[in-house]
Amino acid sequence: MDVWSFDKCGYTFVGEHSAFTFSGASDFTDPNFVDRIVETVPVVLNWVIGSKSCDEYKYTSDYYCQNNSVCVDFESGNGGYRCTCKDGYQGNPYLSPGCHG
Repeated sequence: MDVWSFDKCGYTFVGEHSAFTFSGASDFTDPNFVDRIVETVPVVLNWVIGSKSCDEYKYTSDYYCQNNSVCVDFESGNGGYRCTCKDGYQGNPYLSPGCHG
C-alpha cells in the first residue's frame, strides 16, 4: 500500500521484526500506536563503519576511533569496524576527545 495515497505523512522506526505486527491503516490513526510500539518492540541496531578491517582504515580519513578507544573488526557480513572505549574508560569513542577515565 502506498502511504502517500492516503496521507502525506509517514512513519518509520527500527525494531525487532518478529515483535511487530503491522495492522494496516488503523495503526496511523491509533492514538496509542507510539506507546504500544515503545513498550512492545525492542530496538535492534546492528551497524559498522565501512567494509574493511581496522588495520585497513587505521591511517585513513575513514578511521573514527578516538583517544582511549580500541577498534574492533566486524567478522561477519561485509566486514567493517566499530570503536569501543578501553577498559576503565567511558564516553563516546567516535567523538573528540574520545573516552575518558
